[in-house]
Amino acid sequence: MRIAAKGGIDMVLPRRKKGSRIAFALLSALMFASCGGGSSTTDGGGTGGTGVGPVTGFGSVIVNGIAYDDAGIDNTNFLDDHGRTKADLAAGMMVKVTAAGVNDLQGIGTATKIEVQRHVDGPLDNNGVDLATGTFRVMGQAVLADTTTVFDNVADLVAVDNLAGSGNRPELEVHGIADNAGTIHATFVHLWDNNIVAGRAVQVKGTVENDNAVGKTFTLGTSRVSYATIVPAPAGLDNGVFVEVKGTFQAADNTIAATSVTVGDPASGQSAGDLVKSEGYVKRIIAAGAQFELIGADGLQRINWSGGTTAFKDGTAADLLAGARVVVEGKRNLDKTVAAKEISFRKPSNIRMDTTVTVPASPPASLRLFGKTVFVNSLTQFRDSAGTTPLRTFGLANIATDNTLRVSAFLDNST
Repeated sequence: MRIAAKGGIDMVLPRRKKGSRIAFALLSALMFASCGGGSSTTDGGGTGGTGVGPVTGFGSVIVNGIAYDDAGIDNTNFLDDHGRTKADLAAGMMVKVTAAGVNDLQGIGTATKIEVQRHVDGPLDNNGVDLATGTFRVMGQAVLADTTTVFDNVADLVAVDNLAGSGNRPELEVHGIADNAGTIHATFVHLWDNNIVAGRAVQVKGTVENDNAVGKTFTLGTSRVSYATIVPAPAGLDNGVFVEVKGTFQAADNTIAATSVTVGDPASGQSAGDLVKSEGYVKRIIAAGAQFELIGADGLQRINWSGGTTAFKDGTAADLLAGARVVVEGKRNLDKTVAAKEISFRKPSNIRMDTTVTVPASPPASLRLFGKTVFVNSLTQFRDSAGTTPLRTFGLANIATDNTLRVSAFLDNST
């Protein structure tokens, strides 16, 4: 029995040394999929691809266990609605990396474009924080913060609640992935302003409900979206589709006045036969033992599977239920579905430790804490917040005996 960090299991480790503090997190790979003209690879080839997931490290930009050389990234191919550059990337931020020369076995690729992905960016709801459950609401969207969530420009959820307790509605940018119930599991939260800013541009992703084609409104979570000024109406808009909305927020009636509504399409730019590796939540079972709908960072897609051809990892077919968090690996079909070759289940963190390192990096890719071995892997997110000049390129080799870490992991009973 060991404390383990298999791919996809959330694990957070903050540390303190001589009054400083360092944090790490193991975050799951959210997506690795092919893009037009090539395919992603899981068998050691070197082709083009697209990786979507949280940033887990630097030196290059590390996403989904792939270290992307970002030497060719500048202001022309780094896209962010807030005008950030690649130097502003932080651990936990969700990005979409378009790359060439991707080799999954070697864990390398060359980034040709990086796009910052937000899930919701706007004001906190009135009375929007529940510290007992670690949840909060931003523009009507339920968000869960856990031990893996990185807070930026604000200490933590308690600090957000303190701002709200003063009668403010802080402007927050949240990165993450939503589950089948619509709750966003936050990987990164940035505070833009202590209180709501009138006329500020906002953004939100989610599943459309209550679409009114006559009144040109629909709802995302508990917020109303008006697309009255968009002519013609957004293509493909309907109840149940996954969309990204940009516009302004009207605090008086909690309405988002949309300037754009885009329907998410995970298969965009892909061809039949392209390889797909995508993480998300089972939204619903469409056909028992045959097909389910996966909701991921970039939308909804249907997954075909068969007991005879699909392998299961860290679970069985019986675990494939609505709400399960999985990683699907397979090939894109002509009808945009995915033929699953392997489905892996992601276990939630069930261990939290604040302790001192007794044996760093022994055996390799592990630490000794509380007399237990904690294993890390290529998906482990390392974040240094020590002092005023934390290390940007930071990893296991930088951890020393007597450093104090905060660890969130799960107990692996498989060994």
